Amino acid sequence: MEVRVLRWWPEGRTGRSGAGKPGPFDRLAPLSPRPAPVRTRRLSSVAETAVVVVPSALELLTILSFASAWELVWHVLTVAALLLRRRWPLAVFVLTLPVAFDGYLLIAPLAALYQVARQVPRRRTIVCCVLLLFVAGLGPWLPTEEEPFNFEDALFGLLSAAMLSAGPAATGRLVRTRAQLSDRLAELARTRERERELLSERAVVEERARLAREMHDLVSHQVSMISLQAGALQVTSAEPGSQEIGRAIHGLSVSTLEELRHLVGVLRAPRGRQGLAELPSLVGTSGLDARLNDGSTVPGDWPPAVGEAAYRTVQEALTNVRKYAPQAAVAVALSTRSAGAAGAAVSSGSGGRALVVEIRNSPVAPGGSPSLPAGGHGLTGLRERAELLGGTLTAGPDEDGGFVVRAVLPSGDAPEGPAPGEATAVGEEGPAADGAPRPRPSADGDDVRAEAGPGPASPGSGPTARG
Repeated sequence: MEVRVLRWWPEGRTGRSGAGKPGPFDRLAPLSPRPAPVRTRRLSSVAETAVVVVPSALELLTILSFASAWELVWHVLTVAALLLRRRWPLAVFVLTLPVAFDGYLLIAPLAALYQVARQVPRRRTIVCCVLLLFVAGLGPWLPTEEEPFNFEDALFGLLSAAMLSAGPAATGRLVRTRAQLSDRLAELARTRERERELLSERAVVEERARLAREMHDLVSHQVSMISLQAGALQVTSAEPGSQEIGRAIHGLSVSTLEELRHLVGVLRAPRGRQGLAELPSLVGTSGLDARLNDGSTVPGDWPPAVGEAAYRTVQEALTNVRKYAPQAAVAVALSTRSAGAAGAAVSSGSGGRALVVEIRNSPVAPGGSPSLPAGGHGLTGLRERAELLGGTLTAGPDEDGGFVVRAVLPSGDAPEGPAPGEATAVGEEGPAADGAPRPRPSADGDDVRAEAGPGPASPGSGPTARG
């Protein structure tokens, strides 16, 4: 795995994240693309050992003329032990203390203490080693019969012992801290790379959801109309050939609707948003017995996100009616109410206005619903779209046995919302005729078919659930 060593740039030196705000890693810039190769690390280790052992061996030559045999053997063992300082740092340090006490060799105990401070994590152990070397460093300065106590010599001895014991320990801790920081920066680089991978995967998932939503909102609406017209052709045409063609078109339309829930393969260029101004055309070309606000004017002055959410809600509801209750009469009503009265949770700066969109269809006779597939996610996607705006969406049977979809969409401070199709759940949902299984979405979004039992509605009652 590639490891990047990073440095911390002053703020403002690097780029910004895609959202226009500095990201958590925007001030980290790479220093080197890869770690040092193994051969380089080995050469560095050999060079470090040579820097320690060679001066200690040369220092050993200075005592050959006056050291006794046992002192010479002990000093040679001390210098040789430096080769094992990385494996047993504490043992090597203890072995070098006697040579520090007699003052003949200084490099060996200093190197051993440095290695202890660099490798041993416990601070108490390091402090004890520093004190031991400090005491051992006072050995050459202790008063003797030949050299009585002298204040200047004693002060110089204290300062020398303090410097020789504290210096290697501080240097070792500094190197250890720097190595730990380098490891953490390398881990941070790996985390940053993983974050980029996750963001890339998330972008792919969001794009797939957007495309699937586009498929549902655009293609399913049109294909269901083709299926409806093909069914009408089978009934009204007196020519056997035309009936066969209508039957084939109807079957292909049903298969296409089923496959649209699984296939996302065509990328589209961005298109303009559809809002309240397009609702009359949508209702008028739906092929249903539908009316909008009883012919009154559609309320205006709404944010684009609210208008698009209202359009998608009406489109999905009409598609469901066309699939499951094509003979039913449909009333689409839009009204303006206060957000509190409509039951929407809006922010404090919203102005308190909410657009209420209500689509209500009349009951249908049993067996009057065509056999069209249900995806189980259409109303779920609409509900999520409404919640993004701070509103609500409800769907269910009414008191007369019909079905009603009601969306409350707050206006003020509403975010622009997702672009067309940017929702996380897609599919189709719709009612089944009375006496047939009725789909409703489960917690995970799949269809759950329950046997339709007799209810308070009349035998001609319509669907009781659409998700």
